Amino acid sequence: MANNTPNPQYPTFCALYTHLLTTFLAPLLPPAKPNSPDLAAAISSLSVHPTLETALHILNADLPSAHFLVRHMQSPPAYEGMFLHGILHRVEGDYDNARAWYSNVSDSEVFRYVWREEEEGGKEGAMKFLDAVEGLRKRGEGNRGELEG
Repeated sequence: MANNTPNPQYPTFCALYTHLLTTFLAPLLPPAKPNSPDLAAAISSLSVHPTLETALHILNADLPSAHFLVRHMQSPPAYEGMFLHGILHRVEGDYDNARAWYSNVSDSEVFRYVWREEEEGGKEGAMKFLDAVEGLRKRGEGNRGELEG
Protein backbone atom coordinates (compact mmCIF):
# COMPACT_ATOMS: atom_id res chain seq x y z
CA MET A 1 0.00 0.00 0.00
CA ALA A 2 1.35 3.41 -0.97
CA ASN A 3 2.37 5.85 1.71
CA ASN A 4 0.36 9.03 1.10
CA THR A 5 1.90 10.97 3.97
CA PRO A 6 3.37 14.18 2.55
CA ASN A 7 7.12 14.57 2.78
CA PRO A 8 7.78 17.32 5.36
CA GLN A 9 10.61 18.73 3.22
CA TYR A 10 8.38 18.93 0.10
CA PRO A 11 4.79 19.02 1.38
CA THR A 12 3.26 20.43 -1.81
CA PHE A 13 3.48 20.04 -5.57
CA CYS A 14 4.87 23.58 -5.86
CA ALA A 15 7.61 22.92 -3.31
CA LEU A 16 8.74 19.74 -5.05
CA TYR A 17 8.42 21.23 -8.54
CA THR A 18 10.47 24.27 -7.53
CA HIS A 19 13.12 22.04 -5.95
CA LEU A 20 13.42 19.89 -9.08
CA LEU A 21 13.60 22.88 -11.45
CA THR A 22 16.18 24.74 -9.38
CA THR A 23 18.32 21.70 -8.55
CA PHE A 24 18.45 19.66 -11.77
CA LEU A 25 18.32 20.35 -15.49
CA ALA A 26 15.30 18.89 -17.24
CA PRO A 27 16.56 15.64 -18.77
CA LEU A 28 17.59 16.03 -22.40
CA LEU A 29 19.35 12.71 -22.95
CA PRO A 30 18.69 9.32 -21.33
CA PRO A 31 19.84 9.49 -17.72
CA ALA A 32 21.78 6.65 -16.12
CA LYS A 33 19.67 6.89 -12.96
CA PRO A 34 17.13 9.15 -11.27
CA ASN A 35 18.49 12.47 -10.07
CA SER A 36 17.33 11.73 -6.54
CA PRO A 37 15.88 8.23 -5.96
CA ASP A 38 14.65 9.36 -2.54
CA LEU A 39 12.24 11.81 -4.19
CA ALA A 40 10.15 9.04 -5.80
CA ALA A 41 8.27 8.47 -2.54
CA ALA A 42 7.82 12.22 -1.98
CA ILE A 43 6.43 12.62 -5.50
CA SER A 44 4.05 9.67 -5.13
CA SER A 45 2.79 10.88 -1.75
CA LEU A 46 1.50 14.20 -3.13
CA SER A 47 -1.85 12.76 -4.26
CA VAL A 48 -1.94 14.94 -7.39
CA HIS A 49 -3.31 14.16 -10.85
CA PRO A 50 -1.26 11.45 -12.59
CA THR A 51 -0.11 13.88 -15.30
CA LEU A 52 1.41 16.16 -12.66
CA GLU A 53 3.00 13.20 -10.91
CA THR A 54 4.39 11.98 -14.25
CA ALA A 55 5.90 15.40 -14.97
CA LEU A 56 7.64 15.41 -11.58
CA HIS A 57 9.03 11.91 -12.17
CA ILE A 58 10.35 13.01 -15.59
CA LEU A 59 11.98 16.09 -14.03
CA ASN A 60 13.58 13.78 -11.47
CA ALA A 61 14.75 11.53 -14.37
CA ASP A 62 12.85 8.62 -12.79
CA LEU A 63 11.71 7.18 -16.10
CA PRO A 64 10.32 3.84 -14.86
CA SER A 65 7.98 5.62 -12.43
CA ALA A 66 6.89 8.07 -15.15
CA HIS A 67 6.29 5.27 -17.65
CA PHE A 68 4.23 3.33 -15.12
CA LEU A 69 1.82 6.27 -14.93
CA VAL A 70 1.60 7.27 -18.62
CA ARG A 71 0.81 3.76 -19.79
CA HIS A 72 -2.73 4.45 -18.58
CA MET A 73 -3.01 7.70 -20.56
CA GLN A 74 -2.83 6.51 -24.15
CA SER A 75 -5.85 7.95 -25.90
CA PRO A 76 -7.97 11.10 -26.05
CA PRO A 77 -9.03 12.97 -24.00
CA ALA A 78 -5.80 12.33 -22.03
CA TYR A 79 -3.81 14.69 -24.27
CA GLU A 80 -1.58 15.95 -21.47
CA GLY A 81 -0.61 12.40 -20.54
CA MET A 82 -0.13 11.49 -24.19
CA PHE A 83 2.14 14.52 -24.65
CA LEU A 84 4.13 13.54 -21.55
CA HIS A 85 4.39 10.04 -23.02
CA GLY A 86 6.09 11.60 -26.07
CA ILE A 87 8.42 13.64 -23.87
CA LEU A 88 9.25 10.51 -21.87
CA HIS A 89 10.16 8.58 -25.02
CA ARG A 90 12.33 11.51 -26.14
CA VAL A 91 14.17 11.45 -22.81
CA GLU A 92 14.54 7.65 -23.07
CA GLY A 93 16.10 8.03 -26.52
CA ASP A 94 13.19 6.39 -28.36
CA TYR A 95 12.84 9.17 -30.92
CA ASP A 96 10.55 7.39 -33.38
CA ASN A 97 8.07 6.66 -30.60
CA ALA A 98 8.35 10.27 -29.40
CA ARG A 99 7.57 11.49 -32.93
CA ALA A 100 4.51 9.23 -33.05
CA TRP A 101 3.18 10.55 -29.72
CA TYR A 102 3.86 14.16 -30.75
CA SER A 103 1.99 13.56 -34.00
CA ASN A 104 -0.94 12.07 -32.09
CA VAL A 105 -1.31 15.17 -29.93
CA SER A 106 -0.15 17.92 -32.30
CA ASP A 107 -3.68 19.33 -32.62
CA SER A 108 -4.27 19.37 -28.85
CA GLU A 109 -4.40 22.52 -26.76
CA VAL A 110 -1.47 21.45 -24.58
CA PHE A 111 0.81 20.74 -27.55
CA ARG A 112 -0.13 24.00 -29.28
CA TYR A 113 0.54 25.88 -26.03
CA VAL A 114 4.02 24.39 -25.55
CA TRP A 115 5.00 24.45 -29.23
CA ARG A 116 3.37 27.79 -30.16
CA GLU A 117 3.48 28.26 -33.92
CA GLU A 118 4.80 31.84 -33.80
CA GLU A 119 7.58 31.31 -31.23
CA GLU A 120 8.43 27.61 -31.32
CA GLY A 121 7.41 26.52 -34.82
CA GLY A 122 4.48 24.29 -33.88
CA LYS A 123 4.66 20.64 -34.87
CA GLU A 124 7.51 21.30 -37.29
CA GLY A 125 9.51 22.96 -34.49
CA ALA A 126 8.85 20.01 -32.17
CA MET A 127 10.05 17.55 -34.80
CA LYS A 128 13.17 19.65 -35.48
CA PHE A 129 13.90 19.62 -31.75
CA LEU A 130 13.56 15.82 -31.69
CA ASP A 131 15.88 15.58 -34.70
CA ALA A 132 18.44 17.82 -32.98
CA VAL A 133 18.35 15.82 -29.73
CA GLU A 134 18.67 12.58 -31.69
CA GLY A 135 21.63 14.03 -33.64
CA LEU A 136 23.31 15.06 -30.40
CA ARG A 137 22.85 11.65 -28.82
CA LYS A 138 23.63 9.41 -31.79
CA ARG A 139 26.19 11.46 -33.73
CA GLY A 140 27.45 14.08 -31.30
CA GLU A 141 26.04 16.84 -33.53
CA GLY A 142 24.85 20.16 -32.21
CA ASN A 143 25.17 22.10 -29.01
CA ARG A 144 23.76 20.55 -25.86
CA GLY A 145 23.63 23.89 -24.06
CA GLU A 146 21.44 25.40 -26.78
CA LEU A 147 19.07 22.43 -26.63
CA GLU A 148 18.84 22.60 -22.85
CA GLY A 149 18.24 26.37 -22.87
